Amino acid sequence: MTLREKMLAVIADVNAEVAEREELTELIAVALLTRNNLFILGRPGQAKSYSINLFRQHITGARQFERLLSKQTDEEQLFGRIDLASLIPGSVPEVFFEKDSFYKGLKEELDAMEAMLKEDMAEQRELFDSIRPDVIPTDFFMEPETAPPLPTEGIYLPEDLEKIYETVSAEIPTQTEEIPLEIVETSIVEIENPVVEEENPIIENVDIEEIPEIPQTPEFVEEPPEDSPLEEVKTVNRQAIAWLTIPDTDLDYPIAQAEDNEFYLWKGFNGERNGTGTPFLDYRCKPDFSGYNSIIYGHNMEQMLMFATISKYRDKSFMEEHPEGWLLLDDGLHKIQFFAYLSVQSNSAIYQTVFVTPQEFEEYKELMFECAVYTMDVPEEINHVILLSTCTFERENQRGILVGKLT
Repeated sequence: MTLREKMLAVIADVNAEVAEREELTELIAVALLTRNNLFILGRPGQAKSYSINLFRQHITGARQFERLLSKQTDEEQLFGRIDLASLIPGSVPEVFFEKDSFYKGLKEELDAMEAMLKEDMAEQRELFDSIRPDVIPTDFFMEPETAPPLPTEGIYLPEDLEKIYETVSAEIPTQTEEIPLEIVETSIVEIENPVVEEENPIIENVDIEEIPEIPQTPEFVEEPPEDSPLEEVKTVNRQAIAWLTIPDTDLDYPIAQAEDNEFYLWKGFNGERNGTGTPFLDYRCKPDFSGYNSIIYGHNMEQMLMFATISKYRDKSFMEEHPEGWLLLDDGLHKIQFFAYLSVQSNSAIYQTVFVTPQEFEEYKELMFECAVYTMDVPEEINHVILLSTCTFERENQRGILVGKLT
């Protein structure tokens, strides 16, 4: 039997099984014979996948990849994580690049940066270990005593909004404005590597020693009670508002809140320059975490530093093994029940923090589940959510977010 006769026989068999799909069957055959891709678009229930499966069954050794797509499907869900070392058997021997001057120079720079980050993290870790509150267990074999639950509703009152927007940092002035020199210097050193528009002045040679102390605590942050378990932490940094820990992981850090979302990106917990930054709460969120949504940001560093642990939650099995976290506030420990992992762009609406009605928060939760890579043991009632956000390096401006219910 010739190839033509075999193909015609397969087409006849498929057409006998599927009614009124002769054109589709012929297109599948043409795509196979010409080794071209075939894009089939149609409504559900039109036997598209069924026809392809029937055709494949007649081809010896044929393999098929099938995945139901949605608007939230991304490349990793389809093809897995891309790892260069896994694509090249045995990876690429370093000796292959030894004579390349560009590679050698780049490697030296990267090695220097890595060494600097390790020193920065070691400095941070030493400080964190010295001030870690005693009320946080070193292990959570038995569940610790928890604080009273947060308020049922976390809406923002008008006075809350007024206080938030009064604390927003002013933009860098343009050249057309006449301002004293000392004010210009203060504005520049408070923002590291600012993005300056063309009409803004170019400032160079900023002395590291001129970086100011940690700014005053925002006015809407109340003074902590004298018996606060965070008292020692706040002696190091008066903008400290919480301590976050996930048992049996490397994530065990104090949380600060500044008057913007820039200050702690490249500042250590002591306010000095540090490449690892400090985990911080979005300046728009309520510092006592009583709002509907509280977002904490942290860098994704190598060797599981800072918020690198969050990227492990991409695998659902990791959440099954580490389903809980703990947040220490002035009134005690609050439990976090993790139930979703999101993959979004940095400008996603998921970063909304202000809700003026309960209905607005309900709509937000619907968006949250639409953005979820997966969910697990979703609580029946969710009054307060906490989002732990970090970079994922999957693509530009992509973020991974671990979502939990805060009680």
